[in-house]
Amino acid sequence: MLKAEWAEFDYDNARWDVPKERMKMKKPHIVPLARQTLEVLGLLRSLSGDSRWVFPGSGPKNPTISDGTILMALKRMGSYFPRSMLKSLASSKSRQSWLQRDPRNST
Repeated sequence: MLKAEWAEFDYDNARWDVPKERMKMKKPHIVPLARQTLEVLGLLRSLSGDSRWVFPGSGPKNPTISDGTILMALKRMGSYFPRSMLKSLASSKSRQSWLQRDPRNST
């Protein structure tokens, strides 16, 4: 999301087309967007000015904000989690969700 460009968003069809170059498996990815997400993107658009980036950085060496910038903002808001902890939490939630859906785990 930090490297997202405005041109990737299709407001008419409520979707975000992430190009294959930014995807791990090198395949394009289509993300459906909720109405609320489109509203937030509209607010972000007004804040980013004429930048091609959704989250513009501070200059030519930093065209977009970094993940460190986001982590620092979260820390200042009292919502800081180290990356390893976030990955672990996401992984355990995925496993937990899968286990709940797996009929072999029914009692």
